[in-house]
Amino acid sequence: MIMFYTSLAAFLAIVVGVASGLGPGVIIKTLFDAANFHSITEISFYISVAFLPMVGILSYRRFHNNKSPVDISRMAVAAVGAVAGAVLGEYLLEYVVLHLSTILKGIQASSLIIILVLLYLDELKILKIKESKIETKPKVLILSMFLSLTIVFLSVGGRGLNLAAYLTFFPYDKNEAPVLSLVIIFFAQITKITKIFVTTGFGQFDGKIVILLIIVSTVGTLIGIVLNNKIPKKYNHSLSIGILSVILVLAIVNLVRLF
Repeated sequence: MIMFYTSLAAFLAIVVGVASGLGPGVIIKTLFDAANFHSITEISFYISVAFLPMVGILSYRRFHNNKSPVDISRMAVAAVGAVAGAVLGEYLLEYVVLHLSTILKGIQASSLIIILVLLYLDELKILKIKESKIETKPKVLILSMFLSLTIVFLSVGGRGLNLAAYLTFFPYDKNEAPVLSLVIIFFAQITKITKIFVTTGFGQFDGKIVILLIIVSTVGTLIGIVLNNKIPKKYNHSLSIGILSVILVLAIVNLVRLF
């Protein structure tokens, strides 16, 4: 039952997230929290595992199809920031699990709702932040560190959040921002998994679930890409609003259940 739900939740989140363009991070985290089958540490690890195949496929597709030039130096700085942020985020998560485990779920649930609300307002064009067109490498580094730390600590994918942040605070076009977002997600998740492997190992996690997540992530990503190409662009906005509405309601229910 647990293995089936975990795999199905990951599959649905990835298909819907890729097809809609929202990314599956907030969806899969909300579904995992709703089931309450796994510990916080397990959820964080399984989400990282599920994201690696997806990010690999999307990165290949993005670089293969991207006709606009991508600044390699920005990618390198974003990668360094993502690694640093992931390490900090994982240490922060471990500390809070050890010392403040009773309130960690509340912190994650509340933060997830805030992110969902911000994404919802952004989709509705209500949230308007003054854009900063001044770009410096330190700004890229700091923002990448913050986004990576958020991804790891809250156990979310971060694609929607990353895109919104880069398009808001930097003068990147919509072809380069997704590339930088994928760079952050990939290096954040691979750093987290590597740290776990080096420190505690993978023995605490179910190997069968890991294998299933890799399979459903690969298949789900490919299906999501096909659906994304077939869904008329005029429906993208309505689809995103509908998905965010459902996930936001479920996230609020998850938070209420903690009390």
